[in-house]
Amino acid sequence: MAAGPVRVGEPEATPPSEDPGSPGRRFGPRRIAETAAALVLLYFLGAYLARHWAEIASYPWQVAPGPLLAASALATVSLAAGAGTWIGILRAMGERVGMREALPVYFVAALARYIPGKLWQLSGLFYLSRRRGIDAMHALAASVLLQVLVIAVGLLLFVVTLPARLAEIGGLGAEVAVPAVAAILVALYLSPAFERLYAWALKLLGRPPIAERFSVRQKLVLGAGVCLLWISWGLSFWLFVGATTGRYPPLVPALGICAAGYVGGFLAFFSPGGLGVRESLYAILLGPYVPPSVALAVALVNRVWLTLIEIGLALVSLGLAARRDFTAPETPEARLTSDA
Repeated sequence: MAAGPVRVGEPEATPPSEDPGSPGRRFGPRRIAETAAALVLLYFLGAYLARHWAEIASYPWQVAPGPLLAASALATVSLAAGAGTWIGILRAMGERVGMREALPVYFVAALARYIPGKLWQLSGLFYLSRRRGIDAMHALAASVLLQVLVIAVGLLLFVVTLPARLAEIGGLGAEVAVPAVAAILVALYLSPAFERLYAWALKLLGRPPIAERFSVRQKLVLGAGVCLLWISWGLSFWLFVGATTGRYPPLVPALGICAAGYVGGFLAFFSPGGLGVRESLYAILLGPYVPPSVALAVALVNRVWLTLIEIGLALVSLGLAARRDFTAPETPEARLTSDA
């Protein structure tokens, strides 16, 4: 079977350091430790739910179809905004890539984060990009940049939308410092120093530096994409909680809780996809609005619901790409590349 288009004359890209195809790395000590930590965390979550099952079962659950449908639509918008921002970064790097080629790469690779080991998603992105004719190193660098932007904006969203909690942690001065820090970060992002920091981060990850420079306009467009991602994601979370519990937490704190759960889960290196960590943070931070056991149950159901949406988007993107591959006329150049 043909492996897909390749770029003739370009040097062979080097895959991420943890090659999923390497048998020696599949079950190394680190992978075993990560899997064990995730299983232990899930065990304690399950034990907590078992102890409080009576409270969960007696809770007056409800399903509001309208808000739940709106939450699903907003979650889809958020995931699409992430994919669109990643494609925008690729195009800013000089890649001539279409939506139908890139979307299956992004959505299918994203599902690999549930496998223990943080580099599985990057490894999947590497190989899928090559199969679709996208420069694999550009794809990895774009993914790293996207995650940096998502985490940075998520942290800012958390501290800005939860000032009372921030004051408890860092004192009243923290409320004053946050806008100043946010302004500094935005100025840094729009300055040429951002590219130098980005190149340094790629070097730490063992990735070659990217020569392209982003214009201020490109940075603003990419930043707007990340903001759209977070706003729609937070609104979806708020609607989902209200649609299933009948209690809508205040909107602004709900946005911060959503951001805290995602960022905390992402930074938990021992947990695949932040599984268990995100749900625990949701249970703690939603405590003032719904019982903690109910909040944990909602968080777990929310995880399953979002994963189903992600799988649906991956299947739709694969279907669109397959339809184009089937209907597109074969050119002599494509035939030579495929036969090679």
